[in-house]
Amino acid sequence: MDEEELCCLSKLVIKLFKQKSSKKYSNIAAPLLPTECMQQIFQHIVDQGVGLYPFLLVNRYWCKNVVPFLWARPFEGLLPENRYKIMLIYLSSLNEREKSELNNSLRPFMISLPDLRPPLFNYPMFLEEFSYKNLEMAVHSCIYRWNSVTRQRDQILVLSTALCKLFLRNSEELKTFIIDKFLSHSDIPDSSIFNTVQPGLKNISNLSIDYTKPMMDNTIRLLELIPFTCTKIRCLDIKIPFFETNPDVIKAIIKIIQAQDCLLEFNLEGVRSGESKDIIQALQTQTGTLTSIKLENIHLSTSSLLSLKTCPNLQSLTILQSIIRSAGDFLIELSFDVITKETVESTTTHCPNITNLHLLNFLPQHNGLLNDLFQGLSKIKKLTLSIYHTHVNRENMIISGRELPVTLEYLKLRCVITRFARSRRTLKYLGIGGRIGWSVREMKELEMLKQKFGVNLIPWDEIDRW
Repeated sequence: MDEEELCCLSKLVIKLFKQKSSKKYSNIAAPLLPTECMQQIFQHIVDQGVGLYPFLLVNRYWCKNVVPFLWARPFEGLLPENRYKIMLIYLSSLNEREKSELNNSLRPFMISLPDLRPPLFNYPMFLEEFSYKNLEMAVHSCIYRWNSVTRQRDQILVLSTALCKLFLRNSEELKTFIIDKFLSHSDIPDSSIFNTVQPGLKNISNLSIDYTKPMMDNTIRLLELIPFTCTKIRCLDIKIPFFETNPDVIKAIIKIIQAQDCLLEFNLEGVRSGESKDIIQALQTQTGTLTSIKLENIHLSTSSLLSLKTCPNLQSLTILQSIIRSAGDFLIELSFDVITKETVESTTTHCPNITNLHLLNFLPQHNGLLNDLFQGLSKIKKLTLSIYHTHVNRENMIISGRELPVTLEYLKLRCVITRFARSRRTLKYLGIGGRIGWSVREMKELEMLKQKFGVNLIPWDEIDRW
């Protein structure tokens, strides 16, 4: 089923539901499409940002198809007042033995589970994204609702452990596991449950490690277990504090990288210089599969960047808030949106071999900095200036041809045409796009470029082929 057919079917389903919901059309039956087709339609509706809750009440068949979508990420965007409600639903999913064990563990805190009716569905089975932080927030709301004010940390750990076991025991659909924290003063449950309760984490394809505080013992032990449990990770996202100096954490991350069968995407943020070098070098074991790498707020060395040259399938390399001098003479293509005196000086001093330059969010006040930039970069052949159409003073964005690098062979202007395009007869191709209609003055301007100056006007989306 292609995108257009899916969109039409989705609109039809929504229309029929609205008709069924009204008294006038209350006798119209909801369509009974094959389950696979219904799932594709509901996924499309979710992607469009439309809520699925009303479809629960259409009939049993629709309800059965909608529930998995609603419970795939149940904590996402959850309002604080609804955290307790969702906790009760999950607690009702515990079997009798688990309820008994949990009650025994909560008894020292003068807490007992409320009487709960069995749920209509096995809701934990639908979980696709498990964030420990989100679970901890919901558990905290639950404990607070039970009016327990003493030893909350112990109570939260007891309840979180029981629910972690519940999720891991029913986690056949679990795709994303996020190791993060809501309460900085407490640890996660004993790491052994993530390894002994099956199917556990063995089917996850996305792993995120997101920590702003030094890691505690159970968290570190969990990281050490993951290489033996999770080998199908496709996307690995790591954010750890810059001051994290525990060598066991870095060693565990390196082993996680090396254990993967087919790592496609890797993101790293906030690691110290030596540790980041070791982690990036560990990517050598994934050079044949990596397609995307993002490095943010870390110190890079030239050797680290050179090690990425061996990734033949790499399509995207993003470096944010890193020291540009690390690239040095090896950098030949640069795109940045922070045009300041400091960035210009750093670029011209440390990266003299740039031939392809893209300046984002260009503003009139940048004109003075461009002269310094172009003088310092004597090898520029391709230049792209992106000028957002929302800038009210874009009429002042005039660059003389004399200010452009003498080595320039290719110039791309995004959004507006400036006067210098007519001042140099070397302009051969001009891409036009982004507009449906043109004013009389604009049409005369384009006609003059074409007839008087020999400029070839072509569609914007074809400019790279000329």
